[in-house]
Amino acid sequence: REIQARIRAGANAADVAADAGMPVELVRRYEGPVLAEREFVAGQARATRIGHDPGAPVLGELVTDRLATRGVGAEDVVWDAYRPGSGRWTVEVSFPVGDTPRTARWTFDGAARTLRAEDDEARWLSE
Repeated sequence: REIQARIRAGANAADVAADAGMPVELVRRYEGPVLAEREFVAGQARATRIGHDPGAPVLGELVTDRLATRGVGAEDVVWDAYRPGSGRWTVEVSFPVGDTPRTARWTFDGAARTLRAEDDEARWLSE
């Protein structure tokens, strides 16, 4: 349970194994369902409309379009979601701008299907 909680919070199997002093193969046995959950939540967030208008764009399309104006291709964009403890999910998109790695983060409420930008990159990409 602790292994899955740490992976759900954003840790990777190698870090969890090193911290616990156990083989990484043992940790990997427990990470699959949690990684699938993180991917599912990130997908839900990407499909969430920005605003209340039925014709409003969804986050994933809006981010892809805005990053394209910076010369970032869709193949360079990586989505993830993580949830520390029992709080709300954080959805993160990572992308390069030139040689500089960038990230944008939103808080995601899956039940209400709402997003809140947590940093300037997220605000630029979605507001």
